[in-house]
Amino acid sequence: MYERSYSYEGLINFCEDLKQSGKYSKAKSGGWLTACQKLLVSLLPEEEADIRRVDVETAARKFGASNDYKAKTVRQYKTRVYKAIFEFVEFVNEVAVKNPELISTEKEKPAEIVDPVGEAKLPPKKSTRSSKLSPPTVNTISVQIRPGFLAKLVLPLDLKATEARHLCALIKALPLDMEGAS
Repeated sequence: MYERSYSYEGLINFCEDLKQSGKYSKAKSGGWLTACQKLLVSLLPEEEADIRRVDVETAARKFGASNDYKAKTVRQYKTRVYKAIFEFVEFVNEVAVKNPELISTEKEKPAEIVDPVGEAKLPPKKSTRSSKLSPPTVNTISVQIRPGFLAKLVLPLDLKATEARHLCALIKALPLDMEGAS
């Protein structure tokens, strides 16, 4: 049984399990595994314990600077790591929902990984390397936009009215067709 753990070891096991499960092609899941093993080699203890704390942008820059890989390869690895972490976090969260006894009562760091293939992407977090800072509590909202498309919003629980209005204005500006837009 899986425990609610976002560890590096759990991520690697998840990628290995995906290779065997057939959920994705062996090339895709194997690519995720290789990218994670190459990019995420020098993690801090808190990053190794909780993969959501990893600054993937910084890891990719370090990897690119210390190896003779082409920039394209580094970008591909970075995208694969983002995708692997995103899928892993989603999997762990889904297991926790199906098995409430695994839900930790500790205040946990919010998942900041957003599917790099999707349209919305959070800006990369600043690496503070300080465990003294406590992350804000977040609310993840899933909204079915149309059949086969689920949008996810990661918002702070203490969302201010001005922030909500700003977000609404942004969403209203997104449609390509202006029919029916108010």
